Amino acid sequence: MVVVTIEQRRKMAAIILGYEARRDASGRLAVYSLPAEDGGGTYEVAGINERYHPMEAQELADLIRSGRHQEAEDKAIAFIKTFTDSVVGWAETASVEFYLRDTAFNRGPRGAARILQRAVGVEDDGVVGKDTRAALRTAEREPSKLLRALREEREGYERNVVGRSETSVFWKGLVNRWNKALAAAETFLEPADAADHNEKASAGGHGLTEVARLAAVSATMPIPLDEAQVMLKLVQDYVPIGNHNRPGTKLTATSITIHNTDNTSKGANAAAHAKYMKGADAQKRQVSWHFTVDDEFVFQSLPTTEIGWHCGKDEGNHTSIGIEICMNSDLNADAAYDRAALLTAWLAYRLKIQVPVGVMQHRDWSGKDCPSVLRADNNKGWIKFIGQVTDFHSRLRPVESPDIDPPADDHHHSSA
Repeated sequence: MVVVTIEQRRKMAAIILGYEARRDASGRLAVYSLPAEDGGGTYEVAGINERYHPMEAQELADLIRSGRHQEAEDKAIAFIKTFTDSVVGWAETASVEFYLRDTAFNRGPRGAARILQRAVGVEDDGVVGKDTRAALRTAEREPSKLLRALREEREGYERNVVGRSETSVFWKGLVNRWNKALAAAETFLEPADAADHNEKASAGGHGLTEVARLAAVSATMPIPLDEAQVMLKLVQDYVPIGNHNRPGTKLTATSITIHNTDNTSKGANAAAHAKYMKGADAQKRQVSWHFTVDDEFVFQSLPTTEIGWHCGKDEGNHTSIGIEICMNSDLNADAAYDRAALLTAWLAYRLKIQVPVGVMQHRDWSGKDCPSVLRADNNKGWIKFIGQVTDFHSRLRPVESPDIDPPADDHHHSSA
């Protein structure tokens, strides 16, 4: 039996808060006026509405209006945790408990029970008794499979019990919520289950990358810089000093320029482009850039303190870091663009480059139709990409570390 910790449960509540919360321009909880067809009263705060939770909604609204924003945040998390504690004891795995908590917050404890019962194949009477628990214990032997079943039954419940369909004004938001909750639940999988899930997802061409799951968890949860760097899988494979396409000129970057490689050959991944950049043809053409991104890795070919030749204009080369995103035919494109967005945000945060105004297209410098994939269909991909970069950038945080004093006998800096 896996023990779900108090800290995990608080994290679960914080994730749900992130799904529910409307926030002001400063990122603080806001009071949201509900449309008449919502059925939750006249207003809500983080999904805690006036109709079903009048006392709690009023308390949160009062805290916000009096400027006690952090207190409102903490109380909202505490309420969500307490309300969804009704599912504690149903599941033995953290991943399944999270998904049931999110379901309970949306559909109440009885609705969550019925969705669970449908997923494990027992009578959906809304009471989690002996038969339901026995079926759940069996299903939890394959938690990733159970999570997908819960996701499907959540949609089925909405269609067949609540009576909603794609024609509902709420449908798109509901589907997005169910999918985000599934992605978040997968982050709670035990290592062996997560490895099994990832193997099956890879084999089937489905599933979410680690970076995608991070994006899905919550638009409010912070991302420490060191965790972001680990997820990027950054490999330094520099162009040798002295090569003609590594001039060594100092760069103080004020922007980041995004490119597509325009190379659709199978195997034309980040490693292959890093290798190319060290070769004779790249030197002859005098082309170089800083980072190449694929669905698995980021390869760095130049330090961020040196210029590259990637913009087609001196102004861009002397002020901008170049990121090339791969286009090889065997690429998982979604994974590559997720990783590229996180890399862009991570670099911008570290180098104090403004987002989104400091994130450029190659076209902005030279007029070339690049990044071609992101620019297609009236910049549809670019708009999504910039949204991802902005989201990641807003959540990045420095690595927390304590203040220390040197020892009294600091021999490292003594004059003796």
